[in-house]
Amino acid sequence: MELLGRLASGVAHDFNNLMTVISACSELALATLEPEHAITADLLDINHAARRASVLAGNLLKFGRGQALSPRTSDASAVVRGIGKMLRRVIGRGVELRVEATAPLQTLADPGHLEQVVTNLALNARDAMPNGGILTLSTAAAELGEAQARALDVAPGAYVALTVTDTGSGMDDATLARMYEPYFTTKGPLRGTGLGLSTVQAIVIESKGALEVESAIGRGTSFRVLLPAVDAR
Repeated sequence: MELLGRLASGVAHDFNNLMTVISACSELALATLEPEHAITADLLDINHAARRASVLAGNLLKFGRGQALSPRTSDASAVVRGIGKMLRRVIGRGVELRVEATAPLQTLADPGHLEQVVTNLALNARDAMPNGGILTLSTAAAELGEAQARALDVAPGAYVALTVTDTGSGMDDATLARMYEPYFTTKGPLRGTGLGLSTVQAIVIESKGALEVESAIGRGTSFRVLLPAVDAR
C-alpha cells in the first residue's frame, strides 16, 4: 500500500502539471475568441474537464501522502447533471444518455470524488454497449432499514441513491465475483487498467456508503451507489 501511495503521488503530480498546461492554453484561446465563436463551447468543455482532472489529481496526491480528504455537503443531483453534460461528448453517438436527477439531494462527500464515481461507471457502461444502447444516470432518496443496512455493512438511515444503468452486455457470475479486484479487467490490451471499479469501491467505502450491483448476460448492468444523506434544512 505504501508503494501504491508513492506511485499514485508521482502520477498525480505529473498529471496535474499536464492539466495545468491544458487549462492555461484553453483559457488563452478563449481570451482571443468572441463568445459566439463556433469552438468557444468546446474550449469551455476542455477547460472545465481540465479543472475537474486537477481536483482529482489533488485528491490522489493527498491519498499518496496519507492526508485525510475534506468532504463537504454536496448536491448529488447537481453533480450528476453537471457531469452529464461532459459525458454526452465522450460516450459516442450510438449511446443515448438519459439524466434523471432533478430533486436536490444532499450528501457528505467530496464533489470531485462523486464525479469520479459517475465517470468511471458511465465509461464502463459505454464500453459494455459497443453496438449502442441506453445509459441512464439517476438520483433518488433511499431509506435503509436495520436488515438491509446490516447486509451492506453500513448504518441504517437516510441515504442518497445514485444509479448508473446500461442496456449492455452484462456480467456473468465469475466477473461479478472479481470486478472490484485492482487490475482485473475484461477489456482488451490498452483499453482498460482494471482500476476503475476498485477506485469507485474505495471512494464509496471512504464516504461510509455502499454499492449494490445487478447484472445479467445480455440484459445490462445497474450500479446503485448509496451515500449517507444530509438534512439540508
